[in-house]
Amino acid sequence: MEYNVNFCSSKPVKLTAQKGEKLYDLALKSGLLFENSCGGNGYCGKCSCKISENGDLKSVLACEYEINSDIDVYSDFSDFSFDIKYNKRKLNIEDIENLAPKKMFLGEKELPFEIKKLSFDFGDNGINDIISSIKNQVQYIKYIDIDFIRSLSKINLNSENYLLIFDGYPVAIFEDISDLTFGAVDIGTTSIKLSLISVNQKCVIAQASFLNKQRFFGSDLINRIIASKKHLDKMADLIWNDVFKAFEKMSSELNVRFPSVLLFAGNTVMTHIAQRVEPSNIRRIPSVANSLNFPPFRIKDTLIFTVPSIAGYVGGDFVSGLVFSEVSNSENISLFVDLGTNGEIGIACNEWLSVASASAGSAFEGEGIKCGIHACEGAIDSFSYEEGKLSFTTIGNKSYPVGICAGGLLSLIPLLFKNKIIDRAGHFCDSNKKLTIAKREDGTEIFIDEDDIANFLRAKSAIHAGIEVLLNNFGLSLDDIESVFISGNISEYCKISDFCDVGLFPFKNFDKIKSLGNTSLKGCEKMLFSRECFDRAFKIASEALHTDLSSDLNFMDKWTSALFL
Repeated sequence: MEYNVNFCSSKPVKLTAQKGEKLYDLALKSGLLFENSCGGNGYCGKCSCKISENGDLKSVLACEYEINSDIDVYSDFSDFSFDIKYNKRKLNIEDIENLAPKKMFLGEKELPFEIKKLSFDFGDNGINDIISSIKNQVQYIKYIDIDFIRSLSKINLNSENYLLIFDGYPVAIFEDISDLTFGAVDIGTTSIKLSLISVNQKCVIAQASFLNKQRFFGSDLINRIIASKKHLDKMADLIWNDVFKAFEKMSSELNVRFPSVLLFAGNTVMTHIAQRVEPSNIRRIPSVANSLNFPPFRIKDTLIFTVPSIAGYVGGDFVSGLVFSEVSNSENISLFVDLGTNGEIGIACNEWLSVASASAGSAFEGEGIKCGIHACEGAIDSFSYEEGKLSFTTIGNKSYPVGICAGGLLSLIPLLFKNKIIDRAGHFCDSNKKLTIAKREDGTEIFIDEDDIANFLRAKSAIHAGIEVLLNNFGLSLDDIESVFISGNISEYCKISDFCDVGLFPFKNFDKIKSLGNTSLKGCEKMLFSRECFDRAFKIASEALHTDLSSDLNFMDKWTSALFL
C-alpha cells in the first residue's frame, strides 16, 4: 500500500511512501536530508520534526517514525549555499618565472606540472600518430588514460596546441592557456573547503566552503563507514556534485576555465568514499585501509589527484598539514596536532616522524553535544563571565543564537571550572544537571549538561593522552618540544589559552604554540605549485612511523588520568 507524504517546507515536495517505510529513509532516498548526527540510529534526536496525521499534529523522530497513512511533514532542511570569497591571495611559494602564454614553459625540477607546446607529425594512423608525437616531445609520461585519448579527436590540428602534464599524467590539450586554473580541495568530515587557483597569476583567486552533506549519514567516521555499505555511491555523489557546482560558480563568475586539475586531501575514510571504495576494513581490528595511495582519476574533463594517507585513521589531510607546516624539514623537534572528528598527532624533525590518531568523536566539530552546531552564523563562539553573569558572542553578531559551536564549547568549559560552576570531573557544583545559556528565536533553550561536558572531556583526554604516549615512546619530555602547531577549523577562531586551560595541551609556555588554521587546504595549494612539496607528501606517507594507540597499553591509563580539568 502507498501513502502520500507532503513536505511542507520552504520548497514543498510531494512523495509517495510504502507502508511501514521510515520517514528518514524516504527523505534520504529523495535527496532531502534531515539534520542528525547519529546517522539515523535514533539517539541524537536532531531529526525531530512535526507531522500532521489524520488531523493530529505531533512531534516525531524521522528516523523512527513509520509511515502508515497520508501525512504532512513540517521541517525546513538545512541551507547548503556556498560561502564564496573572491580574493587575490598570493601562494606561499617561491615565485615562478615565465608562466605567461607562448613563452618559455615550466621547468620540471621546480613544479609538479609542465606545459608543452606541441607539433604533430602525421602518417596513416590517426590518433595513434598524435599519441606518438606527444610521447616523442614529452620526456616522461606515466600513463595515458582513455578519457585523454577520447579528447584527442576534438583538437584543432591547424592551431597552436599546448599540452598540460601533471605529475607525468597528460591532462588535456589547449589552444589557449591564459585562463588555466587548478583546484585545491579539503574534504572534511563536517565541512568542505576549496580554493580556485589561477595558474598564470600564481595566486588563489577564490575560495568556497560548505557543509559536507555526508553528515546526514552521521557526524562521526564510524557511522559514515556503516552507512557506506548501503549508500557508497550516493555519499560520493554528495561530495563531488557540490565540489563541482562550487567550482563552476566561481570559474563562471570570474570568467576563467574550470579547473583542469584538482588535488584533494581528506581523512582516510573520506578519501575511500570519494574514490567510491567501501572503507569497512578501517573500523576492524586491526584497522586496514584498502589503499593508502590512490591513483588519479577523472570526473568529466578534470584530472583528480589524491594526497596519500599514512594509516586507517591518519589521512591525507594530516599529511597535507605536515607538508604545509614544514615540521619534517626542521632540525628542531615539533609537535603537530590536527583537531577534527579524528584527532591526529605527529612529532617530527628532519630525521624522523612519528604519528598517531586519537578518536575525538565530533566534539571539535561542534557535534556530539545536544545544542552543538557547526561554526555558522548565529553559533555561540566565545563566552565571558563577569559579576556572576555569563555572556557570549555569536558568529556574525546575530540577535539570537542558534547553538554552540566547538569554539564556544572550548571557551565555556574552563570558564565554568574557574568560576566553580563545575568541578574537575565536569559535574555541576550545585544540584543542577544542566546550565541554560540562552534561548533561540523560537524560544527553545540552548543549554549544556553533564553528558555534553563528559563528551568533550573524553575528546580532549584522547588528544592529551596520545601526545604523552608518543613522547614516552621516544623518551622525550615536554621540554624537548621546540614548537607546537595546531591545525583544524577550530584553531582558526580559538584562543591558545583556551586549549591549555581545558588541559588539551600539557604546555604552560603559550609562546611555543601556534594556530595554523586549515592546513589541509593550504598544503594542497602548496603542493600544486611545488614539485618538492608534492613529492614530500608521498615521502611522509611512506616513511612515517605509525603508533596504534588502541593497542598501546599505556594509552588507556593516560586517557583515564586526563579525564579532568
